[in-house]
Amino acid sequence: MRNLLDVQMPEVSGFDVIEAIGAELAARIIFVTAFDHYAVQAFEVYAVDYLLKPIDDERLAQALQRAREALNTAPSAGSVDRTN
Repeated sequence: MRNLLDVQMPEVSGFDVIEAIGAELAARIIFVTAFDHYAVQAFEVYAVDYLLKPIDDERLAQALQRAREALNTAPSAGSVDRTN
């Protein structure tokens, strides 16, 4: 699952959404926004990528590939650490 999320929205910010869903799901988020000054904050909550509007098709393809790679290497939600 990949999610595109804007930083500024009418009712809440993208960071409010991250807070509501939990930081562990932020690793599946690609921020898409016109505001470059939120980029550091986006990566602090482990966003996969940060795209500036207007979006370049090649840059979007790169971000989606990065998200696919992140999902393929992430442990599954049902995995259990059996090392203890």
